[in-house]
Amino acid sequence: MTPYEKLKSLSQAESYLRPGVTLEGLETIANQMSDNQFAERMVNARSNLFQQITRFVDCRQLCLVSLCAGLWLVDSEGLGLCEICF
Repeated sequence: MTPYEKLKSLSQAESYLRPGVTLEGLETIANQMSDNQFAERMVNARSNLFQQITRFVDCRQLCLVSLCAGLWLVDSEGLGLCEICF
């Protein structure tokens, strides 16, 4: 059972939704792709998120000022320095 199917099975499922969100709207979204397609989409999104986090960590290691609190500037190759070192 998927989390969505579990939500639908609850007696007052609509009460758990944000204002403006309906079960009918969720059903429309759920019918756009198979469970496997949604799972693949989630895996890709998670992978992209972790790549972004890794880039941020790598940039902090490149910074020339220890414990600087500047804003990070990252180029298209994922390399960057803080605002202070830039």
